[in-house]
Amino acid sequence: MSSPIEHPEERGPIRNLDHVELAVHDLEAAIEAWAAFLGCRPTPLCGASFRFERSGIDLVEAPGMPEGLRALVFGCDDLAASLAELSRRGVDCAASTVRDAARGDFVRLRERAASDPSGAPPADASAVRFLDHVVVRTSDPDAARAFYEGGLGLRLPLDRSFPQWNARMMFFRSAGVTVEVTAALDAAGPARPDSLYGLAFRVDAVAAAAERLRAAGFSPGAPRPGRKQGTHVFEVADAPSGVPVLILGRALANTPSARNV
Repeated sequence: MSSPIEHPEERGPIRNLDHVELAVHDLEAAIEAWAAFLGCRPTPLCGASFRFERSGIDLVEAPGMPEGLRALVFGCDDLAASLAELSRRGVDCAASTVRDAARGDFVRLRERAASDPSGAPPADASAVRFLDHVVVRTSDPDAARAFYEGGLGLRLPLDRSFPQWNARMMFFRSAGVTVEVTAALDAAGPARPDSLYGLAFRVDAVAAAAERLRAAGFSPGAPRPGRKQGTHVFEVADAPSGVPVLILGRALANTPSARNV
């Protein structure tokens, strides 16, 4: 099993993106839908939690809320110490939740021992191997950068504008998972709260993943070259819980080198 990718500069109040929380209306139906979509079963000790090599997703039954992405839950070694450090950095927290209406109020912390096991690599190359990135939309990119980089202490390897896509994209790294924060270059009007938008999952065999999802009743798009050189991607418009999902990988077919990423 591969270990999460660590960088010395990431050892601040946050250790990793522990999981993404999703609100669902019918928990049992959502578990079965996500199991079919991901190609794996939830963890035995918590039947609504799917753990991958890197990060995971937790399903929470919330009949009174819209279905979809609800929270980014970051792991830490010592919750009290992390909350104190966040406060020192100017981040307001209540219990384990970051209170920042402009950033969307969807960032939370969870204390989890570093020795807690992550998910095992899937035997099926078409199944999801890990969470590659989560997409956050912002109308105030400079404030979002200050929050994720200066406040949470996440590493920022890339902050670049792409006129061809009308977007400024910031890629924050947390133990091998990317928090991609995007802003429209032509945005106008007053700033709006940030929002969670979508997920991207990594697989070892992209074409096989599309075939598996089609056989399971989903409608994946045709695999195409990704923006990052050497990758292939496809979108799934009807992923469970209304979440926009991108599937990506290094290989169309399963090869030994596909797992070395």
